[in-house]
Amino acid sequence: MANAVHLSLLKQSVDVWNQWRQEHPEIQADLSGAHLVRIRLSGANLKGAKLSDANLRLGRLIAADLSGADLSGADLRGADLYMANLTRANLKHTRFNGADLRGADLRGALLSGMSLEGAILRGALFSDNE
Repeated sequence: MANAVHLSLLKQSVDVWNQWRQEHPEIQADLSGAHLVRIRLSGANLKGAKLSDANLRLGRLIAADLSGADLSGADLRGADLYMANLTRANLKHTRFNGADLRGADLRGALLSGMSLEGAILRGALFSDNE
């Protein structure tokens, strides 16, 4: 279950969230199970955050830093993750159906059970050889 304080900060604005993350780098953000449908998080620092089972459907996460984040079981159907950093993220059983992952960096991510039907993957990086 998401931490209520973390959820409140995130919903204020990306600027407020990123400032808080900068001031408290030792805290692992817990947004697990959060209902964040259509949220605008472009440029958000979600590095290492717990987002397992979160509903981010139709969200805007353009150039968001999700490196090392736990997105296992999350719903990102129809989300815009253009140029997002998903390196070393846990994406097991994450639903990306219809999502825009153009230019996203997924190198080193855990990908088993991921659903990508209808996703746009042009320019996405899945390994260091691409």
